[in-house]
Amino acid sequence: MTERRGEEFERYVYEFLAETTCDAYHSCKTSKQSGKEIDTVFRKDGTVYFVESKFMLPKLNMQSQKGIKNVDRAFNKKIFKEGTDRGGKPFPEKVEAWRELDASAEISHQVSRDESDRRLIRVPEEWLDDEFEMLVVSNFTPSYLEKRGVRFLTDLELYQWIENEEDVFYDVLIDGI
Repeated sequence: MTERRGEEFERYVYEFLAETTCDAYHSCKTSKQSGKEIDTVFRKDGTVYFVESKFMLPKLNMQSQKGIKNVDRAFNKKIFKEGTDRGGKPFPEKVEAWRELDASAEISHQVSRDESDRRLIRVPEEWLDDEFEMLVVSNFTPSYLEKRGVRFLTDLELYQWIENEEDVFYDVLIDGI
């Protein structure tokens, strides 16, 4: 059930961004990079955003120190692959691999809700040359705002930023955890 909700959440995040920003692409893949799918890529104000969408079920005792640590561990496992042998690369490594693609490389992205409905395009030069940010958008966030260059936002914060131009990127006093 969580997997299905996660796929729906990912699609809703993409659809919102496709309606409100420039050049939004969903489920971006290359033929040569297994395990390096990017959920959504979009541009806003001259910056390219690589987005990992995560729907997570709340943990028990989220208001206690133990509950907060459990949430942080869950994000560390899913985003940074800490403490897991599951396949796939940590999100920052995926983005780094995408930024190192050749400008002539072809990628595919999903254009409808049908997973087989994909379109091939050349990697947009902006993805390689422009400023970029890595975002994780989720229904709730870990206790840290940033880690290893990845910013964490709730879906509500994403909406407030895009739709209302609110500044949701709080200053981070230390360089994450």
